Amino acid sequence: MRRGNLLRRLSLVLAFSLLLSNCQKNPANDNELTAGPQMSGRVLLSEGATPSDVYVWLDGTSFATYTGQSGEFQINLPPVAPNVLVGASVHSLYFYLANYQLSSVDLAIRDGKFLYSRGGLNSRGELNNTVSLLKRLHIETTVTPAEIAGDYQGPVNVQLSLSAAGDSVTVLFPENESPALFFKQKETGAVFSYALTVTPAARDSIKIGQEAYRRSMTLNFTPDYLPQGSYEVVPYFLIVPEKVLPPGLLPSLGDAVENFSANFLKIPTKRTGGQLVVKSSE
Repeated sequence: MRRGNLLRRLSLVLAFSLLLSNCQKNPANDNELTAGPQMSGRVLLSEGATPSDVYVWLDGTSFATYTGQSGEFQINLPPVAPNVLVGASVHSLYFYLANYQLSSVDLAIRDGKFLYSRGGLNSRGELNNTVSLLKRLHIETTVTPAEIAGDYQGPVNVQLSLSAAGDSVTVLFPENESPALFFKQKETGAVFSYALTVTPAARDSIKIGQEAYRRSMTLNFTPDYLPQGSYEVVPYFLIVPEKVLPPGLLPSLGDAVENFSANFLKIPTKRTGGQLVVKSSE
């Protein structure tokens, strides 16, 4: 891991030298070089998935955003504060979804402004190329019954289906197949959880191949367990990244996002299914 970080630092130093070398060759370049506090771009997802809600984070800073419905995004740097982005440097802009391959572009920044026509940017501050993310893991959740009354008392079955889009993917579940789920209410954003016992350090590691892996969880609902509304049901498990994530990426999303808490839902992930409707009691 230390070797990987060292190689990454060396590559950034080399990239920095290449990005800014033209400015040093000709003194006139400093006057001609265009810079600005804003940059923009677009992200696409493999298999035609809607490219919204991809997390876009500027390494080494607190500047981040999410892509819109068509995959577009924009990063705006604030006016330069003391000791913040002063001088010339190279930062990686990361594009992150937990079940997709991580991608990045190197950007040159000088005195709080992006250097246009350098690194991955054109003269207008736009990415030279559309960023494409490849899916690693298909995630589908089925809830039965998918519609219940508020006073419903009985079982609700949640089936999770996982399959790798290419190479195998390792996932981590709470040990002993203990059910752990979140219910996110679409109308309000409120999050409810269901779990017996979840110990952060106690996890079962499972390697997922292209053949679907299924896990069934049965919950015993009691009357008024959930308020009336529409919910997304999200099983709790972690996806092991194909390579080590930048140290500040997950912390930039929130505190302890990998633990069993509402903050887990801050990890951007593309899922299908998992719909549950709680109607009013008659």
